[in-house]
Amino acid sequence: MREMRNSVTIEEKLNSMSLFDYISVFGSITDQNSNNKDTYKKRIPFRLWPRQAEACHFMEEHQVLLMPKSRQKGYSEIAAERALFTLFKNENVEGVCVSISEDMAKYFLKKRVMAKYNNLCKKFPNQFPKLVKETKEEIEFDGNRIFRSIASSNTAAASMTLDFIIIDEAGGIDENRGTLGVEKSTFRPILTNSLPALNQNPSAWCMVIGTSVPGSYYNELVREAYESNNTTKFKYFFIGWYHQPGRDVEWYKKEAELQKDDMPLQHPTDMDDFFFIKDGLVFQHFDHRQPDADGKHGGRHIIEFEIGNIVYRKVKRDGKTIVEKLRPHWNNNFLTSYDHGTNHPAVELYFLYDELSDMLYVFDEVFYQDGHRTDVGSIAIDLIKKRKRFPRKPDREIADGAIFNDTGVESVGSRFSKFGLKFKKAKKSDESASRDLLQARFREDKIMIHPKCMNLIRQLKGYRWDVKSAIERPIQKDDDAIDALRYACAECKKGDFIPQAPAPVNYGVKMFSSSSELNRLDENSWMGF
Repeated sequence: MREMRNSVTIEEKLNSMSLFDYISVFGSITDQNSNNKDTYKKRIPFRLWPRQAEACHFMEEHQVLLMPKSRQKGYSEIAAERALFTLFKNENVEGVCVSISEDMAKYFLKKRVMAKYNNLCKKFPNQFPKLVKETKEEIEFDGNRIFRSIASSNTAAASMTLDFIIIDEAGGIDENRGTLGVEKSTFRPILTNSLPALNQNPSAWCMVIGTSVPGSYYNELVREAYESNNTTKFKYFFIGWYHQPGRDVEWYKKEAELQKDDMPLQHPTDMDDFFFIKDGLVFQHFDHRQPDADGKHGGRHIIEFEIGNIVYRKVKRDGKTIVEKLRPHWNNNFLTSYDHGTNHPAVELYFLYDELSDMLYVFDEVFYQDGHRTDVGSIAIDLIKKRKRFPRKPDREIADGAIFNDTGVESVGSRFSKFGLKFKKAKKSDESASRDLLQARFREDKIMIHPKCMNLIRQLKGYRWDVKSAIERPIQKDDDAIDALRYACAECKKGDFIPQAPAPVNYGVKMFSSSSELNRLDENSWMGF
């Protein structure tokens, strides 16, 4: 390379630059603002927004990046700048671009990368590496600097020694081939094939850019990175609509009128909006953290509490974070919810419901795995033993109505009644409505789950929409505890319970004669059976 006036070569200058510095000095973009009569559709300097500048710094810190994309966020432009930056800094560099189709990958090469290079050559003639070769599929600069567009097939990027890879429109790669579903994903092998080469080169990088496409492996990967809070190998960086200069609440309202139901997906405010359509988790407002060093979960909806003691949690009310003071106690309504299983697990959950605050506390569970003591008699005995640990009888015992079905033999409900378990049929006629009631509890922070309910928490974390179904429904698998929770939500509505003073209860262990005595107890006081 030729020397500049200050005797410092471009190559030397680039090696001292960050990606942000490079774009600030050399970056260019096509002006899309028709109000700019002199520069409209011409190339102008790429002026990064503050959040885009943060994205540049984030990119240089991590090797594999997921860039959840909405309209006009500039990720593809930044990726093209980063590709040129990497090609110019060193010799013997190789990179590839994969997109929704081979034609789109070629478009990325020509309209994004080569357009930027040609603009650089006009501004700084004879300063950057010379173009040796240009085709629709490949460009090569002197010094063995190569950038290719490749077909998005299952073998894309396989066995290639790469310094960088850009996967643009990643969400659409599977959709374009009708291969929705992780098992049939085309995007998954593309990424899997490229990672070994990246792992061998610590300075190599990968940018995965795409909008939300339900059922795609890309969406699954973004969800995994989002839920793990960037603790996985795949890191994500998100830019909301309001980070773009000139976009205010009035602009958003106007766009909302145009986009209607697709608005959050087109112009997301936060990462939850990226999964606005029926994809990923069913209960998107269920707030949880990964287990800590002691294996305990946490979050707004998962808090360890003792019945009778005050518990505090942080929640948002009217845009403000407040500390909420709660006190679950045995004067609340007590109910159980049971979902029977023969070829699948049987579950019973235990709740306290405070009608005044409309707060539902899930404080314990019983979970019978497939084939393990799942005969009705054994379950009945276990449930009776479990209930003896509590200081009072349930106000209501509800169960899946299927246990009362007449199949020509004695029903499960009838057999339970012989053991003294008087279940009532759950209000489950409308599965969608009961699911919406539960969703509302998570959204409004009207539910608290004890961390000991591990199976319920596990199922809530993994409960996803069935994108292959002709009707809107979740995947009908591993949802028994969720069903029991739905039954309880349908049962617990303000005005549904009639408050009454707790009566003395005798479980054959100890008589509790007053409510004050009940309130002094905590949950561990009667564990000894």
